[in-house]
Amino acid sequence: MCPNQNATDWDLDFDGCLDESDGDGITDNLDQCPAENALNFDLNSDGCIDDSDDDGVLDSIDECETLVLNELWPVNDVGCRPADSRPVIVIDDAPSEGFVWTDDLVVEWSVSDADGDAYQTGVEVFVLDNRTQGGGYVIASCDAASNASASFECRWSAEQDLPVWNIESTWIRLNFHVQSTNNSPEADTSRIVIQTDQHFRAEYSSGFDEGVPDGSQEQQVDVVPVSRVLFWGILGVIGACLIAYRMGSENLRYPHPL
Repeated sequence: MCPNQNATDWDLDFDGCLDESDGDGITDNLDQCPAENALNFDLNSDGCIDDSDDDGVLDSIDECETLVLNELWPVNDVGCRPADSRPVIVIDDAPSEGFVWTDDLVVEWSVSDADGDAYQTGVEVFVLDNRTQGGGYVIASCDAASNASASFECRWSAEQDLPVWNIESTWIRLNFHVQSTNNSPEADTSRIVIQTDQHFRAEYSSGFDEGVPDGSQEQQVDVVPVSRVLFWGILGVIGACLIAYRMGSENLRYPHPL
């Protein structure tokens, strides 16, 4: 039946043709897996079912593409690793719109993770920059970590945690964040950030403010620059006197020849 084909050693049915025992279209003399039907799963035409992602699971039953091989995180029988559930933040207590921080600032939040992964979480006190859209800077923060669903609380004191410069005219918001520390190659470890929509302000009067008459905010602001001018002025005078004294001493020690 196949006069132009040498079927010696590959023709069990004696029809003169090379046998193709497993029905995948690859003759037995070329088929490296003669008992395996690799039809539709054999891109290299070797007669064997491919394992395209090299995860040890044949393409015919592999339900997931393994992008990163890791012996510490093996795939299951169908070529998949457990799906990673991202942690979820719920804000339990935060300042309301228009709140003024003058004493303690207390915030509470909860984090849940459906598959029990460890995570890192925290919150930042973020001062909005009135000069730029969306800009600003962090003046206080706290961080925590857990490997189970949990609730957290952070507390700051206006006296200790507010910056030395005046921020009474700027708005403040809170940035809550959480990040999974699941080491699986399939884990989503991107940082999740939730920014509060409620903005608040901060006011703090230090001991230096005592004795300043009401309604004299301008005077209070000007006290620091004037004191600095006086300080540097006096320091300059003292420095000039020291230099003049030293030059006079040198002249007395080495008088100029007449």
